[in-house]
Amino acid sequence: MIQADYKPNKLLEIYSRYHRGTRSINSSEASAVLPGLALQASRDWRAQVNFRINTTITLRNRTELIWVGTGEPEQGFLTSFDIIYKPSLKSYFRKPADAIL
Repeated sequence: MIQADYKPNKLLEIYSRYHRGTRSINSSEASAVLPGLALQASRDWRAQVNFRINTTITLRNRTELIWVGTGEPEQGFLTSFDIIYKPSLKSYFRKPADAIL
């Protein structure tokens, strides 16, 4: 696995990861009573960008590409976009120190 994380400032973060490995799948041998497990090569690449607009709103974009198999591999693609809202607590939501018994 190779991974890189880049933060040029407090507002922007760029993350990228490449992973190569094997996954277990059911084998398709017709002569077997119970199918065994076979190993299948897989690769995936993920890129993510976080951008903080202000203290309460953050934008996040993630894209992932997956290749499974050898020779002519199957391919997959996933992308998502998030808007994260974290409201700040105002002082009128907190109890004053002298009100606690």
